[in-house]
Order: sequence, then C-alpha cells, then structure tokens
Amino acid sequence: MKLLFSTICVAAPGGEVLTYWESGHPDEYDIWELLTHDARYHEAAKLQEESLEVRVSHYIYETESPEPDTRAEQSHFDLLDAYNDLARRHRRSRFEHREDVCKVRTFRLHLEL
Repeated sequence: MKLLFSTICVAAPGGEVLTYWESGHPDEYDIWELLTHDARYHEAAKLQEESLEVRVSHYIYETESPEPDTRAEQSHFDLLDAYNDLARRHRRSRFEHREDVCKVRTFRLHLEL
C-alpha cells in the first residue's frame, strides 16, 4: 500500500498554525482552490485579507502490503490524527516524521487573493 498525503499549514495571527491533511500532492493552484472553495478550510479562509502564507509538505508512506496502491481517505487522516495525539502525549515524533515515511518536498507560497 502506498499512502500519498500532504500537510497544509496556514499561519494565523498570534503564532497559531492551522494544519490540514490532504490526500495526494496538491500544487499551488490546488491549494488556492482548497482555500477559496473547500468548506474544510473555512477557518483559514476567514484569515484572508489580500494574501496568505502557506507551507505545504508532501509525504509518501509505503508498506509491503500485497494490496494494490490506495489513496488516502478521511479514515486514514483520522488515524494519523489519533497517532499524532498519542505521540504528543508520550513525547514521540509525529507520524510524518517516522523513519518509514518519506518526505518528498516542502514548498511555501504566498497567495495573492
């Protein structure tokens, strides 16, 4: 099984960071579409004035399962959130920082809205 996923981090005033899971590896246009049209990004959309700072990191998690490749669905993200919650409580690394997760790339963008 191969899980392609991304984290999308939006800087909010006061130092807070809004973090979203996204399946696949969205590009700059995809991010713009999500921020302007997807209800899950409502909190980030409220921060919009004329521009927004966004950091996107792409990851691949691969197992040696005989199952065909599948893309991430919400249930995967629920499991990742639960994993990260337990990791935080036990002072362990987040899922995306595990040795068996490959970070593909990170990019930052400044969206003119």
